Amino acid sequence: RICNFTEEYEPLYLICLGIPTQNPALEQLAAAPQAGRSAPAPAGLETKRVVVVIPAKYFSEMELFSVQETFQLVGIIPDIAALTMEEVKSQNRNNTAKPNVMIGDINVDDYDAFIFVGGPGVRDYLTSQTILRLVRAANEKKKIIAAIDNAPGILALADIVKSKNVASSPSERQRLISAGAMWKNSDVEIDGNIITSANPDSVRRFGAAVIGSLRRQTK
Repeated sequence: RICNFTEEYEPLYLICLGIPTQNPALEQLAAAPQAGRSAPAPAGLETKRVVVVIPAKYFSEMELFSVQETFQLVGIIPDIAALTMEEVKSQNRNNTAKPNVMIGDINVDDYDAFIFVGGPGVRDYLTSQTILRLVRAANEKKKIIAAIDNAPGILALADIVKSKNVASSPSERQRLISAGAMWKNSDVEIDGNIITSANPDSVRRFGAAVIGSLRRQTK
């Protein structure tokens, strides 16, 4: 916020120089909510709604928690959706997540972005007609659809990636190519309303790409 960076930049190091400032504006920023807590949304993002779809079991905790934090830092608290309302175990069995929305109850018009995180449990969603119908309906409404790791395979089976540049884990490469996508060996790909990412190491850039697309929608 101090440097007015756009979302595609992620600070790696902070080095303080000089003498303490008496600038009230900077003092106010220092008192702002810390990482992991919601902050006031920047202008244009305050009305945006995001839902993160997780597997009904064994989701990638790094992907989910990093995406949540990335959105919370700009004041957006995403809903968590699954095919169950029970607590879901993470891939490493060390953490859980509690969905607050059933996928079957989602009204596409209620959200601006749909994010699918990966993990071993994604394979159970590849044959779920409820999931595939949701993806197709969101795409028809030109909503932002984002998927990371092995979750882009869902978009392939929903048949929404033809002629689209996409990235994914290598396990989904052939599935996406067979669906007509142009698979790229890159961290993050943005093609229209479709945003895809290859692996959890790129999750911050992935979340920032979604936020950037949401911001562009407001202009």
